[in-house]
Amino acid sequence: FLINASGFLTNNTLLNVQVYSVNVSVNDSSGNENSTIFSVTVQDTTAPVFTYIDNISVDNETIVGVQFTATDLAGIQNWLVNDTTNFAINSSGYFMSTGLLAVQTYEVNVTVVDNNDNSASQTIIISVSPVVYLPTINLAIINPYAVINGTNVTLRAVAINHDYLYANLTLPDSSIQQINLTRDVDY
Repeated sequence: FLINASGFLTNNTLLNVQVYSVNVSVNDSSGNENSTIFSVTVQDTTAPVFTYIDNISVDNETIVGVQFTATDLAGIQNWLVNDTTNFAINSSGYFMSTGLLAVQTYEVNVTVVDNNDNSASQTIIISVSPVVYLPTINLAIINPYAVINGTNVTLRAVAINHDYLYANLTLPDSSIQQINLTRDVDY
């Protein structure tokens, strides 16, 4: 600590969180002296500050995993989540789902705690949607050759997960004819 001639007391370095006993003495020009001892309590009342935290959107076949970050002069002690059935967070702020998630919206409260037990919390939204499968087309040759208008052609198309299916047929004269296909039998 430093004290000036007017009696103004300041710290001359960054102080740790604790109680300090300070003895202040004063004397006058006649040599008279007086002193007192008092306590200075240094407290940390500042919560950590999130530097990265955000909402998450995934499909129901994706495991969630994202690094959240926060800062605090006292350092970060711990991270917490309110839904420990579906989510976990480690001591460095790595947030993850505990497995695959059901299709729904989750509201998760994420809390970060500093080394002096100050905390900050934020609610994030995790939106889980069903996975969307795009049609898969596999080529195959169907034998024997199909006959269209008296002409032999080779049909090369098989589709899975389709709503609409067509085939381009290459005729013997090298012309291409597009035909719509329907499925008479479900496999």
